[in-house]
Amino acid sequence: MRVSQFSTIFKKMIHLGRRRFCPACGAHTRRFGSYGVLARPDARCLVCNSSERERAQCLLIERRLGPLFAGRDRVRTLHIAPEAGIERRLRAVAGDGYTSGDIEAGRAMLQVDLTQLQFQDASLDLLFVSHVLEHIEDDAKAISEMLRVLVPGGVALIEVPVLRQRTLEDFSIRDPKGRALAFGQEDHVRVCGLDYEARLSAQGFEVQSLSVSKEFAATEIQRSRLLVELPASLEAQLPPWYEGNFDVTWLCTKLAT
Repeated sequence: MRVSQFSTIFKKMIHLGRRRFCPACGAHTRRFGSYGVLARPDARCLVCNSSERERAQCLLIERRLGPLFAGRDRVRTLHIAPEAGIERRLRAVAGDGYTSGDIEAGRAMLQVDLTQLQFQDASLDLLFVSHVLEHIEDDAKAISEMLRVLVPGGVALIEVPVLRQRTLEDFSIRDPKGRALAFGQEDHVRVCGLDYEARLSAQGFEVQSLSVSKEFAATEIQRSRLLVELPASLEAQLPPWYEGNFDVTWLCTKLAT
């Protein structure tokens, strides 16, 4: 048994309970821990460290992507900036067709630039891209590349942090501290809004908006803590551009020509 496997089993044992369930690692626990720079209580799985977003994504993969590719032994899949819990779920769908990629060498199976993918046209069935596009200035090129490498009928599950109604960006801000102030993180180049969906459809995707609050029962949302909830005590610390933590993931399909 690997050290990581032993550690997971040990954590599941010491945190065992019935109040919380983590879809990312399958742990039944008494509670979740805090998560984030502005610490959100009851948000982090104490076994695998998954966030609300990752737990919801695991269920969306199982219930939305799984049926799309049911019966296939191999689904050619590219997972950008791979998260461990998400990887396990995607491998269950993709089989030996799973590949991970990251802009930084050594962090995934392949080093990839989402604005210049090394894959042939119509060579992939599935893309999973979460919290990546807010880091890329030429996001239109990245979205276009995703569309190019997908087969007709192929899908991309895409998510960005949606914190406003309308997207806010200013490429004249180059300083990391300035970007942190303007966009929430030093390596972000925009704050995405609900209107970001239009950027996906503008490149040719058919876009379906998925909402955790509509996809899952209230009891499941509460037990697995699938939605980000900011306590009132943190409101004073939020930046002036923040309008809310909007619950949206986009299922994007490449239509047959």
